[in-house]
Amino acid sequence: MITEQLEMSCTLKDLPREMWAIAARQAVDINPANMPAVERFPLVSGMPLSPEHIAVMTTKYWGAGGVKLSVGFLDSPTAGLKTRVLAHMNSWGKNANVRFMESSTKSSANVRIARARDGYWSFLGTDILSIRVGEPTMNLEGFTEESSEDEFRRVVRHETGHTLGFPHEHMRKEIIARIDAEKAIEYFMRTQGWNRQT
Repeated sequence: MITEQLEMSCTLKDLPREMWAIAARQAVDINPANMPAVERFPLVSGMPLSPEHIAVMTTKYWGAGGVKLSVGFLDSPTAGLKTRVLAHMNSWGKNANVRFMESSTKSSANVRIARARDGYWSFLGTDILSIRVGEPTMNLEGFTEESSEDEFRRVVRHETGHTLGFPHEHMRKEIIARIDAEKAIEYFMRTQGWNRQT
């Protein structure tokens, strides 16, 4: 799980709702361990779980067999910047079977990096495969060759963790288990218009 705090906040990007079920099926095809154990979830008032509910519970990890992902830089940074970004992305390979390599076709690479004025963000794991060709899957606002080594270590590695399927630390089930259910129900009924069953 990702635990570091970013000075510029990190946003974990979500797919549009209409893509959730398709992306969840794809995540399970890539790594069957992504399938949530839906049989463990009791039916809520006899209502079966919808494909959308199951999609939200599906994880997006690449799988124990490892993964090699191509990387494209959408705004043509210097060779030195690309080398540094890839080196920090590949630091994950010291403890995991992962490898990132630059693609000659930047707009159709698996991981497409932009540096737009949009903060630091990434889509989660296998969801990057659902993003239209030419669109970024990760953003590293303002990174240059002159960015400090600490920034590369802190931000690039953090966002790469999301690309590998790791959500933020606050999403751990142990933390979620501490939520006061009645307060959460009241909050979502008030702010989202949900009923108690939802």
